[in-house]
Amino acid sequence: LGQVGRFFFALATGLVLIELGGMGAASIDDMQNDVMDALSWLKENEEQLQLERDVDANSKKKRLFLFGGYSSGGHVAATVTQQPHLWKDRDLPPPDVHCDSILYISPVLSTKCYHETMIRKLSSLSSSSSLPSLATSEGSPSEHPSRQSSMAEESLSSSSSLPLPSKKSPTWLTDGVVKAVFGHTTASDIPSPIHTCEKSPGIPHIFLGCQEEMFGLNFLDTFFCSASYCELLNSIGIESRYTAVQSDHWNILNSAELSDALGRELRRIELECSMEK
Repeated sequence: LGQVGRFFFALATGLVLIELGGMGAASIDDMQNDVMDALSWLKENEEQLQLERDVDANSKKKRLFLFGGYSSGGHVAATVTQQPHLWKDRDLPPPDVHCDSILYISPVLSTKCYHETMIRKLSSLSSSSSLPSLATSEGSPSEHPSRQSSMAEESLSSSSSLPLPSKKSPTWLTDGVVKAVFGHTTASDIPSPIHTCEKSPGIPHIFLGCQEEMFGLNFLDTFFCSASYCELLNSIGIESRYTAVQSDHWNILNSAELSDALGRELRRIELECSMEK
């Protein structure tokens, strides 16, 4: 076939596999309902599961409850925390009451390019004086909108913690992957948590991502935007921390560095929660 022929054969095979992978897949609604049913079951059986521990003779203190997920599981977790009605429908407290912290490991937090969204959100924060670094030299946030957008983009491009995907990233492959994971549905119908991050619960968010999520393929990194998501949450007053693990998306769960990072974060969360009590 030659080198060019082998390339197109591999490409066609990949597209067929992506298409077949989406056949019979659960929908995003199915996934959300499964997660919420599991949370409801835990609540109903918390005594049997010993989810409470004795602190002293007169009181009980519940164990810390961390909620989140890995990869597409992180995506489902993010979407349900942004929808308090799903919790209310099952007689559960809202996520900011039910959970002590949100923990994500290499999560899928975007299903489409978020470059323009971040610029728009940071420009909006600039206009309300919520982001001093984007204010004018006189401290006034009343720059022309186009100037604010330019300043926000400059801030994003100069920040080493925000590896943004290209504005011109191809969507045919990312849309195909979304369809394979979430079933045969229009990619635009799948929630993209980073685009609605302002709906996130106001409790600490912990992000453990990879230094190279998809082996340095920038357009596939569209899905994995933990650093950007963390930045946006901090900018709206939601405490968030991001740690980059020296791994890729497929090997992070088997990473000793992830184990160390988890240990550090869990100890820190427990300390912070004990101080709040």
